[in-house]
Amino acid sequence: MKPVRPSAYRLATFAGCLTLLLGGFEAVGLAQAGDTDQAPGVYWTTKPTRVDPKSMELPRVPDRRLSNPYPDILYVPNSVRVPDSVTFRVRGKTYRLQDVDPVPPKKVCGNADTGRWACGLKARLALRSMIAGRQIQCSTSKPSGAEGRLVRCATNLTDIASALVEIGAALARENGPPNLGEASLKARKARAGIWRDPTFFNQSKGDVLER
Repeated sequence: MKPVRPSAYRLATFAGCLTLLLGGFEAVGLAQAGDTDQAPGVYWTTKPTRVDPKSMELPRVPDRRLSNPYPDILYVPNSVRVPDSVTFRVRGKTYRLQDVDPVPPKKVCGNADTGRWACGLKARLALRSMIAGRQIQCSTSKPSGAEGRLVRCATNLTDIASALVEIGAALARENGPPNLGEASLKARKARAGIWRDPTFFNQSKGDVLER
């Protein structure tokens, strides 16, 4: 068998790789020689070095709670309990929408045109239809005694409290966020939900009485 002679191409490739390897060794040698005079802000080193993270100018991820008004994700099962139109219970925890008051669950409304209807029950069902079986986004406040945990929640980028107020299924409290005041004004003008009952127009804003 005749010995295989390396081709010119293989020799050239080998020579190129050897040149790169020697150049790398030379660069490492220069770096080691210059370790003592390393410029500030350069983190290349061949020796164990303690680095203070606070002194390094690194990009920081913004606080999620500052960039997102609804940072908490909550899955609401179909079996969710809804005691009133602004309160719901999930896995033994009670959540109450902030800055709104419920239509009393047993409230019966009426007017001369449509007669009487169970507006309290209808308001409860409105909240349930918005959250049951869905994943909602919430901003949770500290627990508030028997009322439960105060929250602001949204579904499909729509604030739930504002949506309930706009259809007359909840009442905005005084000195609440502007979006709730605007939703309340729309509900009154449209005679939506509880505002179809003329007796509500004689009551102060946010004050619902049992009758």
